[in-house]
Amino acid sequence: MKSEEIELLRENYYSLVKEKQELLAIKKRILELEQTSEVKEYLDLVNRINSKHCSKEKSNREIVRDAINFSNITPTNDIYVYIGTYKYGNETDIIHGSSDYLVSRNDHTADYVVYYNLEAKRYNLNFSIEIPYEEVDKFEGEHKVIYPKKFNREAYFYDLQDEYFTTVILESEEKAMSKIKKLVTKI
Repeated sequence: MKSEEIELLRENYYSLVKEKQELLAIKKRILELEQTSEVKEYLDLVNRINSKHCSKEKSNREIVRDAINFSNITPTNDIYVYIGTYKYGNETDIIHGSSDYLVSRNDHTADYVVYYNLEAKRYNLNFSIEIPYEEVDKFEGEHKVIYPKKFNREAYFYDLQDEYFTTVILESEEKAMSKIKKLVTKI
């Protein structure tokens, strides 16, 4: 090894030792400060803010969605949103599932119709319901059904569900139901 390389190696070593000592001194000072009442209070407040579900960055819609997810909800109003009419595909893709495709609501060759329950949480057993096409008229005659005017029916459903629960939370279930009843139609 060249003498200038040895000298540079020593300089790097002593520089790193000095840096380590400075960091140890800083760590010691942090531990001393953490024992003061002001810093203890500060750390407690920071931990409380970080552990809360409703941070100031969340929108009211996100807070409503969190409230829904943290609550037990039993659907009682029998309100469904029409999501689509489907026909079974002839092909099955192992990776993506069946290749069922969306058809017109009035397509009598359709196999089934999908509805989402407005009051049910996603992933609940009663959230999505699949009705054989032959039984659709009976189902729609016995339940309140909303037919979205938008093409993206799922987005419409979630917007409507958020509005429904926001009204239930901030006003009343009766007010939410009066808004919803205006949207329920019969085909």
